[in-house]
Amino acid sequence: CVCVCVVRLCVCVVLFEICLTFRTLTRKATDKATPTKTPKKKGRPSTSGKRKANEDSSDDETESKKKPRGPTSAERKAKRAAMDEEGKLSSDDKALFAEAQQRALAAQPQVDYTAKKEIEFGKHVITTWYLAPYPEEYMRLSTIYLCEFCMKYMKSPQMLQRHMDKCEVRGHPPGSEIYRDGSLQVWEVDGKRAKVYCQNICLLAKLFLDHKTLYYDVEPFLFYVMTEYDEFGSHFVGYFSKEKRSIMGYNVSCILTMPFLQRKGYGKLLIEFSYLLSRLENKPGSPEKPLSSLGRVTYHSYWRDEILEYLFVNQRPDLTIHGLYVCAHVCVCV
Repeated sequence: CVCVCVVRLCVCVVLFEICLTFRTLTRKATDKATPTKTPKKKGRPSTSGKRKANEDSSDDETESKKKPRGPTSAERKAKRAAMDEEGKLSSDDKALFAEAQQRALAAQPQVDYTAKKEIEFGKHVITTWYLAPYPEEYMRLSTIYLCEFCMKYMKSPQMLQRHMDKCEVRGHPPGSEIYRDGSLQVWEVDGKRAKVYCQNICLLAKLFLDHKTLYYDVEPFLFYVMTEYDEFGSHFVGYFSKEKRSIMGYNVSCILTMPFLQRKGYGKLLIEFSYLLSRLENKPGSPEKPLSSLGRVTYHSYWRDEILEYLFVNQRPDLTIHGLYVCAHVCVCV
């Protein structure tokens, strides 16, 4: 065993010496292959660059001297005056131009922006009551064509038909269904998530509401849209909107029922639905003031029915307004 260990130790020493010799040989070979850098001699800087720069500047100066100088300001003014004299129109030419301008203005159709418009909404052609801030090119038209599912406005029936074939809101409004009774549905639509849809509803509402002032800033509001469903889709019936966080405690900011569906109880149903939401929130309900003329009539009719029903059910002498609020959650405001 001792002999074997000694032999192994000798072999290791021999291998180590071979590695060292091989390493020194490779270093010498790499040193010969790489060229040595000679240090630069310190001395005065060369002036060849400065001479070249001076020669280039002198060449530029000679070239600039050879180039012709541009016209002075006085020469430019004189040239402009001469061009103006040549381009002046005679009195006959001015008269012909004015006559042609008057003919063009007379031939142009006069647009009355204050005139009431007509809208084609589904199967109905409705004469509007007020003006809405649609784009100018639509205000020149006598009839505006609206999609009865998304309320998008168009200029011609051909455009409306092409849009109806691919309308994304045909199935239902872009919101959550929160009520259904047969074919009647109510959808909660967030103005921040469906901004264009809610803006189109506000523009449509302005055509029939005088006090409507909100058109484009719809993000702080929730829209509750009532639709009637059939085999063709969810048809718009009416809506009401409310602020997400109302400081005054209003449960309705704007309410509308389409004119061809009025006097059928849809308005009262929307009002009752707004008070039902107030009950769920445990807050008193009150519409935003001022009420429109039709809104005042509808709300007075609803309040009268609620008060009479409360008096009929609770026939006792200790009736109070607070009790009316506790039972019906109705906050009456004239």
